[in-house]
Amino acid sequence: MATLITSTRTGVTLTRPLALMLLSAAIAPAAPSLISHTAAGSITTFTTPAINTSGANFIIASIFYETAGGAVLSDSSSNTWSTAMSQGAGGQTQTTYYVLNPTTSSTHTFTITGSGTMYASLEVAAFSGVLGADVSSNICTPSNFPLSAGSILPTQNGDLIVSAIGFYTGGGWTGTLAVGNGYSLTDTVPMGSTFGGSLAYLVQDTTTATNPVWTATDPMTQACATTIAFKSSALKSGPAIISRHKVVGQ
Repeated sequence: MATLITSTRTGVTLTRPLALMLLSAAIAPAAPSLISHTAAGSITTFTTPAINTSGANFIIASIFYETAGGAVLSDSSSNTWSTAMSQGAGGQTQTTYYVLNPTTSSTHTFTITGSGTMYASLEVAAFSGVLGADVSSNICTPSNFPLSAGSILPTQNGDLIVSAIGFYTGGGWTGTLAVGNGYSLTDTVPMGSTFGGSLAYLVQDTTTATNPVWTATDPMTQACATTIAFKSSALKSGPAIISRHKVVGQ
């Protein structure tokens, strides 16, 4: 005989297996999902256009800037940011920051403050359904486009994988960027009076090695690429971050 469970709130009686199935479905965390995104760039201190980050439990930001100019990230909700990675060569630096369980806002802005001339580009994306961060690794190898930070293998299904690029050229640049292997672009800051940058992401259903490859229609003097995998909160199996990144050119 099946065990029956009666709701004390609704009075509805269900068999135990069905009741447990419905309960599990009701409380199961959702997979990572993009909530909102923004980007901006400037020679000196600047603030992004406002976005609505309500519902996000994770925000990631990538900055590419002139090292000597410094670049400090802050936001209108006064979150405390952690560094996922930072690398640089040839006088430029790429840093990727994130915040887990942030204070969100319907008018959320992000500011880069410099101590001098930065030429900085900034891309920000807010997601729900992300568990946290654990480990990272990096590699810096002279190369040219197509550019990849290298293949990574997430440790569980459902990972959010973010790829970011920052780029610089001494002359005018009128090219375009693209990223393959199923990644979706959120924003690109074009190379102009500032350095360029772009952010893309992928949510994997089943874990497999992934290698986002960036291409450009115009060569660049230098570019930095990073790929980071964050575990999904849907599986609740412990936080981890896996990343590889590459600096190219001098």
